[in-house]
Amino acid sequence: MISDYQCLMSFINEKIESCTEPEFKNMFNKMLSKTKTYLDEALDCDAIVIATALNPCFRLSIFQAWFPSHYSRAHKLLQDLYNEKKEELTASTQSKGPVPPPEKKQVEGSKRLVHQFDFFPNAVEAPVEDELTIYLGGKWKVPSEEEGDSLKWWKEHSREFPVLALLARDFLACCATSASVERCFSAAADTCCTDRGSLAAKTIERCVSSHQWLVQGLQPDGAFETAQDVINQATQQKARDKARKAMAQTSKL
Repeated sequence: MISDYQCLMSFINEKIESCTEPEFKNMFNKMLSKTKTYLDEALDCDAIVIATALNPCFRLSIFQAWFPSHYSRAHKLLQDLYNEKKEELTASTQSKGPVPPPEKKQVEGSKRLVHQFDFFPNAVEAPVEDELTIYLGGKWKVPSEEEGDSLKWWKEHSREFPVLALLARDFLACCATSASVERCFSAAADTCCTDRGSLAAKTIERCVSSHQWLVQGLQPDGAFETAQDVINQATQQKARDKARKAMAQTSKL
């Protein structure tokens, strides 16, 4: 979303520079101002910032290149979420009990001395970078034209980035939609009323979604064919009753 707004602003600026008609230039300026408003709102939204940073095409480089004033905030948001998710994953793993170390093989005979001797006593293991540092370093780069395949990338690299993959699933698996708040409340008014206070939130969501699908003329199939047949019969009966009533009124005239 952030990249789309930035590209749109760049496109409008090009149009303004090449435009010779004052009327069109005024129109482009208004478009630019409106797009800038939407871009600022997107940059102020933590969820959108995190979703952008978790896109392997952008990571934090997009903020460093295009929005440097938001870079530190984006990095802190991602770091805090990473630490929190890592602690949750560690606690979940520890609750399952420690994994027993593998048993050492018993070596007998002439090879015993070779296996017991340490040939590299002064060797120091290099510090292992955490997965967030590796990810932000740009490993397994993805071309920017493949920004829509981010979930596929995370699925393929979930072993390399187990913690970040969980965050990506949370922030990138949600479809971005916009709807009027009043419209949402109106759609749920008949379902979420005072005498249905014990309904679970998921049940209310499914009822409202199903109602909206039916209003829009969606024809269910498969396991819902029986329910659709009942709806069709009720609709046809209602139409017949309406026609019969109209004929009765006409005959009276």
